Amino acid sequence: MRVRTAVALTPEARSGLREFVRVLAEEAGTRAPACVVLTADVNAADRLAARLAGRTATASALRELPALESSFAYHLDRYALAGTDRGLLPPRGEVFGGYGRLLDARQLALVHMRTELPDEPASPYDSHPPLAARVRRIEELPEDGRTDEGRPGRAPSAWHRAGAGGTHRAWRRATAGRAHSAWVRARRA
Repeated sequence: MRVRTAVALTPEARSGLREFVRVLAEEAGTRAPACVVLTADVNAADRLAARLAGRTATASALRELPALESSFAYHLDRYALAGTDRGLLPPRGEVFGGYGRLLDARQLALVHMRTELPDEPASPYDSHPPLAARVRRIEELPEDGRTDEGRPGRAPSAWHRAGAGGTHRAWRRATAGRAHSAWVRARRA
């Protein structure tokens, strides 16, 4: 039986680990990964998401991941791409439109996927902590007083104030400073 142990890294040790991975990849004749994701980074990102979107919304979004991953794979296999071997494609707009209808029709079947979260990593190489642990950590954060009322947050208003016109670059310009400084504060917390 393989036992996973976690090692706490100081900020200085994190950069040392990233450099070690780069040198190791170079010696192996491969490229180093663009990003070495550490558990501390994932936890900082989760805390930032909880602070920006709210504790309940963040935990709920993470709970959706297994249900969405499984149901979308099912949708592609059984519906959207079922006829591609014969040169058939779904009508325009039906790949994602059909997926929305599948989600509506299978709500009860997806409930257990939202409540029974995996306690094990997705693979031995997954740097992210198990989803159940991430949700548990977020739900242990202090109550933030937000309710799930389905109201739009600040993001759409920032988008419109920037005159984005639907471009990704304009959205990044409109939010980059706030998001980056919030991420830095969450990492220090």
